[in-house]
Amino acid sequence: MSKYLSLLLMLFIAVCISSCGTKYARPDRCCCDEPDPIVRTITGNEPEPVVESEEVLAESEEEIEEEEPITEAAVEPEKEPEQVQAIKEVIQDAIKEEKKEIKIDFEKLAKQNLFNFDSDKISESSYSGLNFVASFLKENPSVTVKVDGHTDNIGPAEYNKDLSERRAKSVADYIISKGVDANRVSTQGFGFSRPIASNKTAQGRAKNRRTELTFRIQQNMPSDND
Repeated sequence: MSKYLSLLLMLFIAVCISSCGTKYARPDRCCCDEPDPIVRTITGNEPEPVVESEEVLAESEEEIEEEEPITEAAVEPEKEPEQVQAIKEVIQDAIKEEKKEIKIDFEKLAKQNLFNFDSDKISESSYSGLNFVASFLKENPSVTVKVDGHTDNIGPAEYNKDLSERRAKSVADYIISKGVDANRVSTQGFGFSRPIASNKTAQGRAKNRRTELTFRIQQNMPSDND
């Protein structure tokens, strides 16, 4: 009898092994029983769930969210340099008064020197004012300009006259280089023969070192109010 029971037990074990299809089946478990935790891990039948941290989930949600459109900041128009505003105001007032000649002292309006001491090279800080002069001439082809150079009385008269002429020519050449017809630009150097202040003081000499621009208008020009 025990022999038959042993045969039945062996047959039962064989059936369990065949049904479960795994070499990890044990005689004390059936294929209907829940797999051993070790077997689940090895076979991969039931992978352990991966729990993401709250930080990871939050980052994923941020990536999914639609990016906000980028709006460009409003760009304010560039403010004109003070020397340009001063020159423009003088010219506009003269046009309103229908003057045929407009004379400006560039250094006085720009509040700076066009040239360094004993030099005929234009300072870069004066470019904006001269650029406006060139633009005004290009927009008004009936207008001509005369550039007059003046110095103080330090040094020989002949030397100062030559320096004033070279300075006037430097200004004229700069204006012409901006596209103004050379026939509309003339120059003259006076040295220290036409002072507007006393050469006995530093302040007076500074006023005498100047460049004057005289615009001559050949026909009526429209003002801003027209």
